[in-house]
Amino acid sequence: MNECLNNYKVKVFCVMRSRKVATTKLVDRKKLRKVKKNWVTVSLISFSILGAGGLTVADHYASADGENQSSTSSSSNININAVPASVDTVSASVSQAGAAVKNPGSAQIYNINLTNNNPYGAIIPKGTVIKITFNSPAGTDLSKELSFSGLNAAGALANNYSANFSGNTLTITTTADQYPSSQNLQAIFNLSDPGWNWDNSNNEETPNNFNITANAEFIYQGNSLTSNFNASNLNFAIAPTPKATAEKLNTDNPTPGYQQGLRILGFQP
Repeated sequence: MNECLNNYKVKVFCVMRSRKVATTKLVDRKKLRKVKKNWVTVSLISFSILGAGGLTVADHYASADGENQSSTSSSSNININAVPASVDTVSASVSQAGAAVKNPGSAQIYNINLTNNNPYGAIIPKGTVIKITFNSPAGTDLSKELSFSGLNAAGALANNYSANFSGNTLTITTTADQYPSSQNLQAIFNLSDPGWNWDNSNNEETPNNFNITANAEFIYQGNSLTSNFNASNLNFAIAPTPKATAEKLNTDNPTPGYQQGLRILGFQP
């Protein structure tokens, strides 16, 4: 340490350390105080540190501020809209419309709702699935009695879903991300007559109903949810046409063949 300047009231020292200059300034101030009967001079010395040390601290905080700004900037680049909504803010439901017993030729309709209640704008990502699976009385394929007509949704919502009916299961998949909203659609099936004697009971006048059981599943982020999914009373039945009525319908609406050809020529068999 080198002494640069020394006088009666001010002492300044310059210290060189690690290429940084620290200047210490000492100020000697005089003040009179009474000690017993005598007045004495008391020195009050104060000092301050100037120079490179202060700059070093400033640089440190500047660096810290820079890091904070960088962190803030990085956080602001995260798009919350690309984050899947938490499970507790997502819900779905499936319910059937109309009576549980239907006649052949009518439609079986299921009302489907998918709701995103996330308060931060997170999404229900595309690829979310709702399934409806049907079971026939005999556990057989239902392609004869049940044919899928399509999905019905308002406006452009129809483009946000795809549907596939195979092996007695309807699979509905979202094809677009859903932002906070509630979306409704319908799955529509056409019903055909299973035949008056479908169960070999020979009940010509009052054939037994063809009962179809159904269950649904909500698959979100690869997991089957139950807490926020309502799907009950999905079962329905087709009331077969009695034998006499079915035969009359066949007579009134003949299939192409010999008898129809005779009628076209003006002959009544």
